[in-house]
Amino acid sequence: MSSNRWRALAVSFLIVAMVSAAGAKEVVVRLPPESLANWYKPDNERQVWLHTMFGLREAVQAVEHYTASGDQERAIRWSERLRDLYTKIPQMVPEWRVEVEPETMERLVIAVRTGDKPETGAALRRLDTTCDGCHSDYQATAAALYRSPAYSEVLVTDGQNGSATYPEAMREISRSLNHVKIALKDGFPRQAQSAVATLRSELDRLSGSCASCHRDSAPRERIFGGMPDLLNNLHTELEGADRSAQGRLLGELGVTVCARCHSLHRTLGDLRDEIER
Repeated sequence: MSSNRWRALAVSFLIVAMVSAAGAKEVVVRLPPESLANWYKPDNERQVWLHTMFGLREAVQAVEHYTASGDQERAIRWSERLRDLYTKIPQMVPEWRVEVEPETMERLVIAVRTGDKPETGAALRRLDTTCDGCHSDYQATAAALYRSPAYSEVLVTDGQNGSATYPEAMREISRSLNHVKIALKDGFPRQAQSAVATLRSELDRLSGSCASCHRDSAPRERIFGGMPDLLNNLHTELEGADRSAQGRLLGELGVTVCARCHSLHRTLGDLRDEIER
């Protein structure tokens, strides 16, 4: 991790330059404390932070439900579980000790025990406000940092007993795809077919890298499952002169393979790269 990022973490924000029609403007993006990484993969295999957040959300809903229905016994039990989970936040991330309100949590537990519905509702709303504030500041950057792959650590075989980085592999795929389009526009169908064959090999090797993150084949199939048929149909269409059909198949390849994968992975990956610079 670079010294620049350590400094950014110390002050808990990053200035991101954004260009608008009126000119440049600055947006402040707050970075989570370094200690949060202890509770996400790869430092923590069980993803403890995520499960704690899910548990908090579940417990809040249970308290609301049982308070409204008049089931005080269950409301008490869930309020105590909520307190237990809430108490773990500053234990896991000491820097966020100032973000939590244990006194509000105690107000809630007491209100539930005494059957004070108005006070229970007020305490829940206050806790919800503090949770929303923290999520507003940190949820997006935490997702980018800890819930997206580090593509710099994923390699793609290059077909020559070696490997390529993701940027290198993507550049070659882009060149092959453009080679197909250029050959088509300039009336060289054989060259286009040759470029399609190269593109098929590159995409096959890229799809093999999915196993670096995904344990089963379902995510790979969602992106690359229809690719063989598309490329086979494109190769066949290149034997003819139907430019419309050729262009339609190229567009379908771009949407169902390239764009679908980018929409799932590239946005977070690019954001993570910017944060970690």
